[in-house]
Amino acid sequence: MICASSKEWVTLPPDEINSYSQIPTQPELQDSEDINSRDCFCSVSEPRAVKNRIKQCLGIAKRNTLPVSLALMGIEGLDLCLQQQGYQKTDQVLMELVQEHQDHLRECDWVAYWGNNQFVMVIFSDPQGAKIALKGIWQAFKSRKMNLDDAVITCSARIGFTQVHHNEHMNTCLECMESALYKAKTTNKALAFLA
Repeated sequence: MICASSKEWVTLPPDEINSYSQIPTQPELQDSEDINSRDCFCSVSEPRAVKNRIKQCLGIAKRNTLPVSLALMGIEGLDLCLQQQGYQKTDQVLMELVQEHQDHLRECDWVAYWGNNQFVMVIFSDPQGAKIALKGIWQAFKSRKMNLDDAVITCSARIGFTQVHHNEHMNTCLECMESALYKAKTTNKALAFLA
């Protein structure tokens, strides 16, 4: 099983956790839902496909004037923990993590493996809604149990996120997202927002 730990976190009250999942899916997000239902996951060996999918999601948000946030979750210690137990990081393990993150988001939102033990998330919400969703993902990861032949693996996770402005270039948005994760790591916080 994989467990997560952090030195700092605030537990959300149940009503706040549920408020993100109750946000109605707007009809304009149908394009995003169709994209996600056709192919939930990009191959972990195809970073260009991941960037193309992010570009599609940002285009949908821009065309429909929808709020969108980008998040990057970094899992520290995953490789070492797996090696200590005699396992290798495989596509199957990564896809299980992607699926778990996606299970805590709405169908219109999207998750993919970004490389270097990081997962990118496109969340069709303003920063407040994204924060609620990301706290739910982090808390689920913190208490996560994954069977790897009874291996117990402990690792930690940090999440950085930013709001995308419709006039920003995609590379600028990605750099801001990566800077937000760096901020979370350097300030020793589980979740950090960078405007």
